Amino acid sequence: TLSHYKKVLFLKTNLNKIKEDQEVLVNSERIKLLTAIGITYYDLGKHEKAVKFLSEALALEDSVKDNRTCRYVLICNALGKAFYETNRFEDALAISSKGIDSLKENTESAPSQSDKLSLLKLKAKTLFRLNKAEEAEKIYAEIKNETTKH
Repeated sequence: TLSHYKKVLFLKTNLNKIKEDQEVLVNSERIKLLTAIGITYYDLGKHEKAVKFLSEALALEDSVKDNRTCRYVLICNALGKAFYETNRFEDALAISSKGIDSLKENTESAPSQSDKLSLLKLKAKTLFRLNKAEEAEKIYAEIKNETTKH
């Protein structure tokens, strides 16, 4: 009867919510593992493999609704460095800029000052490699301001 249909609808809604919550949890764990593997490969000097795993982690992280997390900044930082080491300077610039932009949007969970400085240094270093010295100098000035504030 009608009350049974309402109950079934309610239960199905809850079941779908549980499935969504489980998917978010699984993705979160997967992102953590991909990031750890990518950073480990980077530390071993296997930068192409690092790019592969960190790119996958960032793609999954991008699929999460809120990309302004500390983890997002960590992945951008590590991936940007891996791109730099593989001479993919345009990619390094794009990813470091993406990480910096997410810091500007972040109002809740503030990444560490060292994360921010690392992204800024990577961006400046990459700009120099791309023969954009004037832009790089502006970033270095921002780094100087950041370090004298703290």
